[in-house]
Amino acid sequence: MRIARDASYTQHLFICLPAAVIPCIASLFYFKWYSDSAFAQHIYFGTKIFTCTWPIVAYMLYRGTLSSLHEDVRESVTGDRVRQGILYGVVSGAVVSAFILGVYFFTGLGELVRDNASAIRAKAVQLGFLDHYYLFAAFLSVIHSFIEEVYWRWCVYGTLRYLLRSGYAMLFAGLFFASHHFVVLTEYVPVWAAFFCSLGVGFGGVLWSWIYEKQKSLLGAWISHMIIDMAIMYIGSLILFQ
Repeated sequence: MRIARDASYTQHLFICLPAAVIPCIASLFYFKWYSDSAFAQHIYFGTKIFTCTWPIVAYMLYRGTLSSLHEDVRESVTGDRVRQGILYGVVSGAVVSAFILGVYFFTGLGELVRDNASAIRAKAVQLGFLDHYYLFAAFLSVIHSFIEEVYWRWCVYGTLRYLLRSGYAMLFAGLFFASHHFVVLTEYVPVWAAFFCSLGVGFGGVLWSWIYEKQKSLLGAWISHMIIDMAIMYIGSLILFQ
């Protein structure tokens, strides 16, 4: 595991560490410690604001660092690259979505989730998106997935790939990406099931980092992420309304 030790090492850590750990810490507040409080909604939306703004703040503070950090993944867009990104995104998104739907409909894990539908619905009411679920689902699948790609792939993985070799960077970025999902899932399923699902989330993070590295663009990772989120939102609609 190679760690860069140059003058910008502290800057890279300052960019990476808050982005890597704040979503997990925030999820402990709004799903664990203050889960029954109206404060949970504010923390939840505050975390989303942080996700949107931190890459911009980091870029403004350390523009030179991030520019040099990402100069090898800022190649000009070509028709071939766009077609490759669409292909990577559609194929990987469809395969993973089919797996998720299969697990939900045909395994005991899906049954565990359905058994906790009332708790999931109560949390949706508390966080304020149940009455606007389909609008929320569309936003989450299309816009929020892009924001997460900028945040987790461009900012977190992009910084880690400077500090570590790309394979380790993909692994750690995937683990950080999965950590806050694990906290949320433990509220609705046993720890073993939450761990299994979080492994899947971590795999998704590694997959999207690999696509980003391979394609030198966020396009393929974003399309894949968007398709998978649509499948998850579809499952969410079944849980909440049926």
